[in-house]
Amino acid sequence: MALFSVFSSTLAGVEHAEKLTVATLLAEDKLAELKVAPLRVIGISKGSFADSFPGFAWRTVIKAIEGEGLYTVKVEVHWQERGREGSVALISLIPERREPAA
Repeated sequence: MALFSVFSSTLAGVEHAEKLTVATLLAEDKLAELKVAPLRVIGISKGSFADSFPGFAWRTVIKAIEGEGLYTVKVEVHWQERGREGSVALISLIPERREPAA
């Protein structure tokens, strides 16, 4: 019975590490996406990666830093794992980007 418990714990650890890695990569990708485009939504946005990564959802919090031309951008990725929510959060400063003139 002890061997089964060790195997079960190891399997849970591997599953957690895999989901943590996927969530971190998804958060990095979302942050990179926000860095290259003009920021259109100040505040909170939500969505999911349902098409390519079912079970993973994202949330962004974007706040302007007054007078600095910078934004604080927080990207969170959430998932369910063994009845609990897991999450990863990345925070970055992004300079204000203006849309090119037409």
